Amino acid sequence: MRVHVGGVGTLLAVAFGATACVPEPAPPAAAPADLAGGWCAAPGDRLDLDAGGSARLSHVSDGYLAHLLTDLRETWSDEYVQRTYFGGRRPSSAQGTWLSATDDGGWSWVRVSFGVREAAADRDPQSPARFRFRDALRVERDEHGLALAAYDDGSTENDAAAWFTPCPTP
Repeated sequence: MRVHVGGVGTLLAVAFGATACVPEPAPPAAAPADLAGGWCAAPGDRLDLDAGGSARLSHVSDGYLAHLLTDLRETWSDEYVQRTYFGGRRPSSAQGTWLSATDDGGWSWVRVSFGVREAAADRDPQSPARFRFRDALRVERDEHGLALAAYDDGSTENDAAAWFTPCPTP
């Protein structure tokens, strides 16, 4: 049996086309001990993950806050969200819990939860009575080692809304 390929160009197109469909391989899973510690992102966001499972978010930038509130901000203004779910103040820090998990593709994720925010009594009846203040950060690797990436809607097709790397040690 003979197989005829229409030339080198066809062969390259087939080869490159086949590799373009291959999903990016997941890096080795990150152990919880590798994830505990301080994580910093520009322009000043800091996420501290304690080995015991507690999390603290501080110096929250407008950009990362917008990411955290994406579901609400699609419909309601920042002022409404702050008045209804945060007692009229812009949140600048939060405390909660974290855990690590691995998805079906082998990617490690850090899931942080800063609790459920109850809406004010005078809320718009169309807005949710409760809002889960949380995020899922995919564990990535860059030239410096581990990084935590916050993707809008969990879609890794877009640039990360925040890129956390280990905070420098003093």
